[in-house]
Amino acid sequence: MFLGLRTVIYPAPDLEASKAWFTALLGVQPYFDQPFYVGFNVGGYELGLLPDAVVEDGPVTYWGVQDAEAVWAALLANGASPRTPVQDVGDGIRTACVREPAGSLVGIIQNPHFALPDATPQALAAADASDWTTPKPPVELTVVDTTSTPYVRAGSPVLSPGMELIPLVVDTQTGVEVFQAKYAAGFTNPWHTHPCAHGIYVLDGTLTTHQGNHPAGSFVWFPEGGTMFHGAGPDADCTFLFVANKRLDIHFVDQHEPHRSQ
Repeated sequence: MFLGLRTVIYPAPDLEASKAWFTALLGVQPYFDQPFYVGFNVGGYELGLLPDAVVEDGPVTYWGVQDAEAVWAALLANGASPRTPVQDVGDGIRTACVREPAGSLVGIIQNPHFALPDATPQALAAADASDWTTPKPPVELTVVDTTSTPYVRAGSPVLSPGMELIPLVVDTQTGVEVFQAKYAAGFTNPWHTHPCAHGIYVLDGTLTTHQGNHPAGSFVWFPEGGTMFHGAGPDADCTFLFVANKRLDIHFVDQHEPHRSQ
């Protein structure tokens, strides 16, 4: 009976305000913009704003059908009550709306023009290739001279006694964070977990972890979701580059006693 989702219509008593809000949210202009209706194309589906819709009814979802008249009749035969009979809304598109027995509105739409964007691997690869060939301006570089930039104490009271860092990059879009840090000799960042994965590249000294000791030149990857500890060996500070794959936070756990690998 239903071919799949097609359209969601939102009541918009203040059409201009709703249009501005959804334009900012979606990052695209409406493809159809009239005083009686505004429509956005969202990945091939329709997001519509209707000033005459009843706000109390809430958004109405329209399901694609092959024959609006036949499905309309089937819905009524199965206990739905009529809300808006089948009507031609232009360009060969026909819609209708019923209220199902529990009270919610159900819309149907017969749209001979509906077609989702080509999402085959070949099409996506072609789109990706065309993006690479589109001229782009040079990027703005972020450069930090770590030899002259002073370290700052880590903000956590657990870490500040033995950890200093130099912030390098925080990507506000992805949460990716990079900094250079230093553990004081003999200091351990006790058992903890992060809501992200992260890597540590050891620049100087020895990094100690719950799975061993790692000298300068080692890269250690810590997957998301587990517990860990790391710190510096007893004889020298450990300097390292720290990279988090998304927003960094730390949660200390007490189910383990902090200890150092031998």
